[in-house]
This record gives sequence, C-alpha cells and structure tokens, in this order.
Amino acid sequence: MDTSLVLRPRVLLFPAAAVLLGAVLLAGCAPDRTVPPCPDVRVDNATANITQFRDGPGRDVGDIVYQAEIVSYRGTCTQDLENDEGEAEVEMEIEFAMATGAASAKGEIPLYYFVALPQLFPDPAGKQIFELRRTGPGGASKVQRWTETVSLTLPVTKARPSAAYDIYVGFQLTDEQLAFNRTRIR
Repeated sequence: MDTSLVLRPRVLLFPAAAVLLGAVLLAGCAPDRTVPPCPDVRVDNATANITQFRDGPGRDVGDIVYQAEIVSYRGTCTQDLENDEGEAEVEMEIEFAMATGAASAKGEIPLYYFVALPQLFPDPAGKQIFELRRTGPGGASKVQRWTETVSLTLPVTKARPSAAYDIYVGFQLTDEQLAFNRTRIR
C-alpha cells in the first residue's frame, strides 16, 4: 500500500491550519478597532409614511387627501474631539415623496416629521419636529420628490463618540395615522 497518498493531504493540511490559527491569534493582539464616527440612522416602518384621509369615516382610495413617504436618507458627519470632550456635526439629506389624492383641495399641505436621538431624552434636543409645506393642485396628482437637509450637533466624549448615538427619522403621526400604518405593516 502506498502511504504517500494518505500522508500528503495531512502534511498540507497541518501547515494551513497552523497559519490560520496563527492569524486568529495575531488578530486578537491587534490594537482596538476604532469606533465608526457616524451614528446609525433608522427609519421605522410605522413612521416612514403617512396617509391623510378627509374628515369622516371613509377610508377608501377616494377619501385620500395625500400620501407621503420618506424615500431615503444620506448624510455625513465630522467629530471634533479635543481632550475628552467635543462636538459631532451631522448633516442629513432626507428624500421625501408625496402625491395628493382625489379628496385633496387646492392649497398648502402641512407635513411634520421628526428627528429623534433617544440618548438625549428628556432634553428638548432629544426630539425635534420639523414642518414642511407643500402645495397641492387639488385632486389627484403625480408623485413629487424633494430633499430636505437637517443639521444636528451632538455632544461627544471619548467614552461616548458620535457612533454611540442613534438617530430616528419619521413622520409625526396622529394616533389614528400610526394605527393605520401598523395595520398595513402586518
């Protein structure tokens, strides 16, 4: 019996396993990884869109005044940390889309959205509500898209860099609108 065929795979396998084990051990000795500088941004499904119906009990397509949604976001951040304290500047571009429905009257349509940082509650900076005003043509319209820019300043320290914050973006909804959205998510 030729044992060289049986031994050869073991000979090649041992050095490969030794190199892999060495790489794993060396990775454990590497300096601490730096924390990414930007906070996580989240758009919850329950607040990412809004449907406004006309007053009354109707909830059909013909009763829709407008529908809007947060389409996307992108942003940048910088962190200025001297000694142990500093600030992080976060700039976000939030893309919105809106279409009016058959029940829409001609004129201005107010929309409200929020940017919240749970780590700052109960401070008023923990949740900011912004108002948008769009003009509707009256009746159903095509979808319009636009971008709004929001700038935030976060207090940071070495122990709490900007990446330690969470940013939530969504529409400021009534209880009825939130309940409607939650039924659609299921």
